[in-house]
Amino acid sequence: MKIVDREAFLASKPGTLFCKVPNDAVDLGEPMIYDGSAGYGDFYYTGLVGNMAFSDSNDLFDIFEAAFTGGEDLPITFKMGHRDGLFDHDQKFGIYSLEEVDAFIAALQEARARMTAE
Repeated sequence: MKIVDREAFLASKPGTLFCKVPNDAVDLGEPMIYDGSAGYGDFYYTGLVGNMAFSDSNDLFDIFEAAFTGGEDLPITFKMGHRDGLFDHDQKFGIYSLEEVDAFIAALQEARARMTAE
């Protein structure tokens, strides 16, 4: 992982796997996919933790109700982009190498294999 400043991060290719690196902690932020610059030091990203999938805000309450009280699966999507909008010009970013991306994918594949093992 390479630690870079905001300017270097914003010059990254869309599709780059990254995380925010806090200045006062050892733990890295969640992994995200860089989707490009939004201008003025801001950027777009897709989170890899997932977001609740819904067609419009009217569905939101029903989805939560069904998941939290009815035992229904909470629908998750990994295709919802976001705008950062925090404008911390001193923020540092960790850029994952291609080898680290491959290791991340392998870890997910291993987790999937363990989930489906008999």
